[in-house]
Amino acid sequence: MTTRDLRRINNGSAYEYGQQWCWFAPPSEFREPQSGGCSMTSAATALYRPDIDGLRAIAILSVVAYHVGVSGISGGFTGVDVFFVISGFLITQLLLKRLDDKGSISLAEFYSRRVRRILPCLTIVLGASAALGFLVLPPFGEKQELGRSGLAAIGFVANQYFLSTTGGYFAGPSESLPLLHLWSLSVEEQFYLVWPLIMIGIVKVSEKVARVRRIRQAILGVVFISFAVNIWLAGRDIQAAFYILPSRAWEIGVGALLATIRWPIGYRGRLGASVVGILGLGLVVSGFIALDSSARFPGYWALLPVAGTALVIVSGSVNPRSASSRILAIRPLVGIGLVSYGWYLWHWPLLSFARTQRLWRPDFPMDLGVAALSLGVSVPTSRLF
Repeated sequence: MTTRDLRRINNGSAYEYGQQWCWFAPPSEFREPQSGGCSMTSAATALYRPDIDGLRAIAILSVVAYHVGVSGISGGFTGVDVFFVISGFLITQLLLKRLDDKGSISLAEFYSRRVRRILPCLTIVLGASAALGFLVLPPFGEKQELGRSGLAAIGFVANQYFLSTTGGYFAGPSESLPLLHLWSLSVEEQFYLVWPLIMIGIVKVSEKVARVRRIRQAILGVVFISFAVNIWLAGRDIQAAFYILPSRAWEIGVGALLATIRWPIGYRGRLGASVVGILGLGLVVSGFIALDSSARFPGYWALLPVAGTALVIVSGSVNPRSASSRILAIRPLVGIGLVSYGWYLWHWPLLSFARTQRLWRPDFPMDLGVAALSLGVSVPTSRLF
């Protein structure tokens, strides 16, 4: 397999460790193999994980199905929680890989990668949304709202903006907001403004042998505190619990925690790993089916997608040939997973504008067509960067 083939398959989302190709998050770095070996997954090393691309595909399919109105996927919005866990796992793995290689974490390098990963596609979608909004939306009110929400998205404060200006994510009027879905991107970027700084602080005050352990302890603290905030807010202000970072950080933190644990890679214990992975997939899918907009989400209900995603990641970490890993690694799912970021950005604005154009009259076949169109648009957009 050539370097070009690997770049095409992984969308650049691979780094080399020894003779094997190893996974990390942003698709902006790619290196040729060198000598050595890779026998353990840990904070610093991991085999390429096609199952994670497959898991991304499951997440984006659930979100799109929910927004289109596919029957039986009333909880598809929990796909975002799957993305949160995956993000925490991959990004923390990247930071720890840098620490393992260079002995330090570079903020400039990390944020430049985030900019290259996030902004190009986001800028295109925001520009296209502005143009479509100019053509489709009424001259007063909604165009101004689109502009304000676009600015909030650029500043990665869309979650706070929509919390303060809407009746909540599930409120009827929120469906007319073309950029509503960018709340989740803002939560992630707010987390990554803080988490690398915490890691750097720990590295500076810790002995080399204790760094990863101290980082693990720190993220455990983040997970417990944030989960407690989530439960407390869910009983008092469910909209705040849904939108703000303090009640969502634990989901990203669970993924980050998994990145700090050493997982032996091998083909022993395939049955146990398969049971864990299938259980995880079952929890994720049960969230898609059992939950709906009436659930006090996130709250305890968020454990379904978060714990499920964590179990799937653990299963593939312990045994890459586990049943869940093989299911998720099929080519169609991997292919969708590779363009999941672009599809996520495109699908909701196009759906929202199409529905506005037809005055919100129900038209399921048209919505399916728009969702397919957004997938088609996401492919070249993703390959550009």
